[in-house]
Amino acid sequence: MYPAVETSLNILGCQESDSDSDGLDFSESDTDLLAGSLREIKIITGGKEDPIVRHYGKTSNITMMKTAVRIKKEILGDQMQLPSCNGHGGEKFLRRQEFWSLYPWQLEGEERQPLTFPDNDLLCELVTSYFTYLQPYIPLLHRPSFERAVSEGLHLRDPRFGTVLLGVCAVASRFSEDPRNLVEGAGAKYSLGWPWYKQTLPLRTTFAEAPTLYDLQTCCLSAIYLMGTSASDSMWTIVGLGIRIAQDMGLHRKKKRRPEGPLNWRTLKSELCTRAFWVLLNFDVVSSLSFGRPRATSSEDFDLELPMECDDEYWENENPEQPTDVPSRISFFVHYCKLLEILGFAQRTLYSTNKSKSGKHMGVGWEQNAVIELDSALNQWSSSVPEYLKWDSSREDGLFFRQSAALITFYYWTQMQIHGRFLRELSGKNGYSLPPPSSPTMTICANAARCCVRVIEVQRRHQSQFPVIFLVPVFSTAIVLLLCSWTKRKTESPSNINKEMQEVNCCLDVISAYERM
Repeated sequence: MYPAVETSLNILGCQESDSDSDGLDFSESDTDLLAGSLREIKIITGGKEDPIVRHYGKTSNITMMKTAVRIKKEILGDQMQLPSCNGHGGEKFLRRQEFWSLYPWQLEGEERQPLTFPDNDLLCELVTSYFTYLQPYIPLLHRPSFERAVSEGLHLRDPRFGTVLLGVCAVASRFSEDPRNLVEGAGAKYSLGWPWYKQTLPLRTTFAEAPTLYDLQTCCLSAIYLMGTSASDSMWTIVGLGIRIAQDMGLHRKKKRRPEGPLNWRTLKSELCTRAFWVLLNFDVVSSLSFGRPRATSSEDFDLELPMECDDEYWENENPEQPTDVPSRISFFVHYCKLLEILGFAQRTLYSTNKSKSGKHMGVGWEQNAVIELDSALNQWSSSVPEYLKWDSSREDGLFFRQSAALITFYYWTQMQIHGRFLRELSGKNGYSLPPPSSPTMTICANAARCCVRVIEVQRRHQSQFPVIFLVPVFSTAIVLLLCSWTKRKTESPSNINKEMQEVNCCLDVISAYERM
């Protein structure tokens, strides 16, 4: 665990509790007031005869969006109609069915059939795109050995490796304009990659067989792909499955304590297992916070090391080691893992369901103390980031520049999650209330959101492309800025409010660019 977070655990006396990340510490009367409205927070998809109801907890973006709509109604009344894509005003026209509906090809159930791969030219293009746009941020695979296996036709002999390759093709299709990546006859760009993804289902035909690294990698790739679909909350389920598979393999333990034995801890396979588990852990934190649901595991359940800061090309050596004078591309991922460990601690302390378990021995004001410790952990994390990964908007565009942008964006999002607990629905005598604009909570969240927008604007000018999961902070940033704008309408000039709305539009422009991804 990250040292500062571990210190926080000791100081606060925090005990691990089951958390579905949807609990705020309300009094009984407050809980009664909220009970009716919170039952309404659900998304219904599917047809009228067979609706699919999804639950979303208090940390979810759905809940924050609902808060924003209610605050807007209280403050503005009918002064401002929310725009819609079809030109009509009013909230009932806002849902765009192409992003909310499940498509026929997503509902198809299919028995395991012989795998069908893209044509060779498209296959090469997709593999190259994957390692260009995905691997630098989510280092799940080892490029030299993976490309060697594909060229030798391993995917034609080993179905499990074949599903990994299909997962790579599905994810990389989002960066391709080739129509062969679309569902035949569908004519919808939203089906990009589905012909390859659907062949990875079911992820395993039987759980009686021992799981493999390929199963783990397939879960990770499936989660990445689903994040960019209208069935994005399925990512949370796939990540949970992947973590169970990893635990079945003993990958949550230190390398020397794994079933494979103490002599194999420094092999490429062992390192890829470690990377895959950390990818799943990171997805677990982000998806659980985004959907307001419990995590599949927590830091008390594993003691494996962080991935080694050694780039792929050096794993071909007998004794893999990163040269001291060469900055490592994997360092980004290592520091990203450390940052999400802090975020995970914030989730299970500030958003735990049963506050009586986590706070009854810590006295009055324990939540404020937790926030102080988390802020301290963030400061220590920021100081530990190497210079080539620190954000500098004037730096020349390149991989480390884009990695630093992704890191700092998640840093600001973590700040918003730590302090934004107080921005969720709070009941009052006159309806729903928020802290005043000048309060520390609003000030910190607003500053973090504005800083995030400035990073986003720079990246937009550079036309940088990131995996879709890195858009999660962008949505939260837009909501925080909207809340700030609406709460200031009674006290500030229209020019200040218009500036914040321009920042919101910047976030929406970025999200719109990723609608196909």
